[in-house]
Amino acid sequence: RIGDVGGIVESASARLTGHTRVDHMSDPAQVAPPPAEGEPGEEKLSKNELKKRQKAERLAREKAEKEKARLEREAAQAAAKAAKKAGGAEADDELDPSQYHQNRLNLVNKAKRAGENPYPHKFFTDIRIPDYVEKYRGIEDGAL
Repeated sequence: RIGDVGGIVESASARLTGHTRVDHMSDPAQVAPPPAEGEPGEEKLSKNELKKRQKAERLAREKAEKEKARLEREAAQAAAKAAKKAGGAEADDELDPSQYHQNRLNLVNKAKRAGENPYPHKFFTDIRIPDYVEKYRGIEDGAL
């Protein structure tokens, strides 16, 4: 059969060259690291196979580092959230976007109930800037 011949050729090739077939779809973390040089019975690796194994190790390390960073970030967010609930007062900078949006809507609705237009089309002025500066020149910062 043709399928049997392929297996026979691969095994014969592996015996002659000392290389075995590597399943490239397997998990990179499961690929065995290359043995240290100088060991008796060491497996001789081609340059490409060595690079593949090194890349698989590097990717596994990077994945572990990313996972660790993600867990640390989630823990920090949970701690900040707990501290915020314990603290009571919340600043707008610390709110998530939905809370900030809700606070803004509450402010706009409060202005509407008071009969004010929170988004006026025109702004009427009754004083010019030089007159304003002259009028309030003697007032210190924070006095009003």
